[in-house]
Amino acid sequence: MLLLKVVQNFAAQAGDKVRLDDIAASSAYLAGMALVASQGGTPTGKNADIITGAFAVATLLNLMQRPFMHDDKLLVKRLVLTISGGLGMLVVLTKALTLISFTNLAAVVGGGFGLMYALDAFGRMAQDPKYDDSERAGKYLKSLLLVGIFTLLSTRLFGNVGMAALAACVVVGTFSQLPACAALFFAARLFEQAFANLYVSNVTGVNLQHSYVSAAQYLGFFVIVGVLVLIKASRQGRVDAAALAVIGTLGAGLTSFFLHAEPTASYLVALAVAGIVASILLQGYFAKEKEENRCLSVMLLPVLSSAFALLSGGLVEQGLHASMQDRLNVIGGLAGLTVVLMLVQGLANKKSGGNSGPDTVAVSGD
Repeated sequence: MLLLKVVQNFAAQAGDKVRLDDIAASSAYLAGMALVASQGGTPTGKNADIITGAFAVATLLNLMQRPFMHDDKLLVKRLVLTISGGLGMLVVLTKALTLISFTNLAAVVGGGFGLMYALDAFGRMAQDPKYDDSERAGKYLKSLLLVGIFTLLSTRLFGNVGMAALAACVVVGTFSQLPACAALFFAARLFEQAFANLYVSNVTGVNLQHSYVSAAQYLGFFVIVGVLVLIKASRQGRVDAAALAVIGTLGAGLTSFFLHAEPTASYLVALAVAGIVASILLQGYFAKEKEENRCLSVMLLPVLSSAFALLSGGLVEQGLHASMQDRLNVIGGLAGLTVVLMLVQGLANKKSGGNSGPDTVAVSGD
C-alpha cells in the first residue's frame, strides 16, 4: 500500500493532484496495531482498544463536521468540534472501556483534533497568494512547532499509545495535506518503536555514541536531503518514483543485514525526524510550481522504510550469522542490479532522444 502510494505520488506529472490523506489514517492505525502486537504478541488488549476507540471518535467527528466546515471564519465551529471530540473520547474511555486512569488522554485527543484543525488552516493559508514568502515560512514554522509539542506531550504522558491515539485525529483533516503529513510522522515513529521492541536488545534505547549507530543516523538525514534535491532538480517522474521505492525498501533491509538492529533503529528515527522537518519547512521551494504536496510526500519514505524494516526483521538475525562471503555475494548482486538499471535507463533516454530529428538551421548564401 505504501509502496504503491510512493510510486503514484512521485510519478505524477505536473498538474496532477498529489494527496496523502487517503493513506495517512490507515497507515497510522496499522502502525498503532503493530506497536501493540510488538508489546504483547497480538494486536489486542487495553492499548488496542484505546487506539481503536480514538479512531472511532475521529470518524464520528468527521461525519459531524461536514455540514459546518465551509463557513467558519471565527473558528467557533472548530472549537466546538474540538471540545466534542475530547468529550467523545472521555465517554469511550470511561463508559465503553472503563479505563478511569486514562481520562486525561481524552484531553490529549481533544487537543489533537485542535492540532489537525490548526495544521489544516496553516496549510490552506500558506497556499493563499496574498501571503508573501516570509509569512508562508512563519506558517510552516508554527506547524512544525505544534507537531513537536504534541509529540512530546502525548509520549510523555501516555507513551507511544498516546501518540497512536493522537494520530487518529488526522481523520478530521479536510482542506490541506499538512495533517496527513503529521500523521505519517506519527506512523513512522510507531513502526520504528515496534521494530525496536522486537529486535533492539538495548533496554535503554538507541545509543548514539556507537560508531555504526551515529553513522546510520547521518545516513538517514542524508537520504531525506538527497531525495528532496532529487525531486526538485529532476523531472523524470517514473525514475524518481522507482528510486524512492528502492530506497524505501532495500535501504532499510540492507541496514538491518549489514549494520544490525540498533543502527537500523537510529536510521529510522533520523528518517522520521528529518522527513517531518524537511517536508514541512521546505515547501516554499516547491511553491513556484505549486508542488507543495509533492514535497510533503517525502514523509512517505520514513513510513515505508519503518514498515519494511519491521516486516524484514529476520534480516537482522541473518546478518548476525552471515559470513564475509555471504556479505560479498549480496554486495555483488546489488552492484549487478545497479548496472542493469543504469543500462536500462540509458537505453530509454537514448531511445527518447533519438526520436527527435536534428534542428534545421538556415544558412544564407546563393
